[in-house]
Amino acid sequence: MADLRFLASHLEEDLQSLSLGTGIPRKTLERARAAWSLVGAAGLQALGPLRATPELEAFHHRQIELWLRREVPNLAVEIRSARNRHTIMVDGRDSFQLRFVPDACRWILFERRERSWWPGATGRPCLALTDWLGQIRRRLTLGAKSR
Repeated sequence: MADLRFLASHLEEDLQSLSLGTGIPRKTLERARAAWSLVGAAGLQALGPLRATPELEAFHHRQIELWLRREVPNLAVEIRSARNRHTIMVDGRDSFQLRFVPDACRWILFERRERSWWPGATGRPCLALTDWLGQIRRRLTLGAKSR
């Protein structure tokens, strides 16, 4: 991920040329560009390796679970947590992933696209867990129109 941080200033350039020059796959650069444009360096960190203590993972899992149970009680929602990534499954499918960036103390929402996780564009930066959970509730209750 250090390569992507170094390349952040170049993410507005032609990604095909950048990919050829660096050996970084174009799709990786596209995801990095989306993450960078959403929240800057924290977005790039969210693309990096899994990081969090088991205690922090369990705490965040409980908070997300309680919130979803209270806010969308009629939907079949499950949560799978792995360190700083919390995948929200709706009707048995991976739908959203909340990633916590410990260094920046920020949350970033990712959505399933093209068989990989992409930063979720909202039109405004959401940094708190409850902001992102509100975005998820909105998308779950309003459907595709809310995206």
